[in-house]
Amino acid sequence: MVGSITLLTWIALTIVASEMVILAANDWECPLTIFAEHHGAESGSVADLFLPRQISDHLFQIFGILFGVICVLLFWRLLP
Repeated sequence: MVGSITLLTWIALTIVASEMVILAANDWECPLTIFAEHHGAESGSVADLFLPRQISDHLFQIFGILFGVICVLLFWRLLP
């Protein structure tokens, strides 16, 4: 069903929106980062292992913008 909005679309949107609410509630810090640092890790971030530091420092901004664009496109698709 390529190109159609299904139940899976809404489930995915709900999951990502829930994650955004959790991040906002934790002052934009991932709860897993806090958990890792609480258990002795020097830095709870693992993104810097896979991405350059300049990108990993701005992941929330980058993916927040992408999520916003996706929401706008989804809303636009729903318009008659």
